[in-house]
Order: sequence, then structure tokens, then C-alpha cells
Amino acid sequence: MPATLARDVCRLGALAVLAASVVASGCTTIKPIDLPPDDLRAELRNSAVGTPGETMEVITADGAERVLEFVAVDQDADVLRGKDGRDEPVAVAIGDIVVVRERREARGGSTLLIVGVALVVAFALIAVDWGNDIVDAVEDVFTPK
Repeated sequence: MPATLARDVCRLGALAVLAASVVASGCTTIKPIDLPPDDLRAELRNSAVGTPGETMEVITADGAERVLEFVAVDQDADVLRGKDGRDEPVAVAIGDIVVVRERREARGGSTLLIVGVALVVAFALIAVDWGNDIVDAVEDVFTPK
């Protein structure tokens, strides 16, 4: 491989690392709250579940699934309050909730994995470039002129 092609491949590798970093920073994980429905409802009533602004998936006993931005638990009305995708207020009776999943931005494991793999690929491409330069230098030394 000519040296200029190897350098171009290395530049593409560096761009791949950058692109992987940007893509990885937007990964979302869905964390189910693994509690039986009665315990889940008790945790909701005690405000032990949910952070304002967090996105949640709420499934009720009738099978309806709602995705909402958590606002608060209204103790007096015994409802979970939030906003839907159109920023409209939503209220779900806590007594009807059977499953809650929290959506969170994953900025740890997934990002590190993708960036790590991209770095390995980039370093491998750089090693190939250096290897080609060494091979070219050795060939120059031993090639009769």
C-alpha cells in the first residue's frame, strides 16, 4: 500500500473515532424497575422512583403504555404527573400502574466500549501505516539499484 493511501486510511480511522464518539454520546438505556406492582406503587407513593425531567414508560393494568416526562407524584390525588411528547399534562393513577421503565442517557459503558473499539481500530491503522513505511525502507535497502 503506498504511503499516501495508508495516511488517508489513518485519517479515515481518526474520523471514525470521532464519529463513534458523537454517536455513542446519544445512547439511551431503558431501566425497568424490577418490583412487583404493589411494591412499585408504594415506591411511587414514597417518591422513591422518578426524577423530574426524566423520561418514563408507564404500563397500566389495562395494558396501556404511556411514555412521559416525569414531573411529580401528586400524593393527594394518588397520581403520577408528567408531560407527553406534545408537552401536554398527563396524569396516571398510581393504583393502575403495573410497570415503570426509566429511560436514561447512557454516557458510561456503551460510550467507553464504542470509543475503545474505535481507538483500537485507529491504532491498528496507524500500525499498518508505520509497518508499510518500514517495509518500504527495508525494500529500499535490499533492492538492487
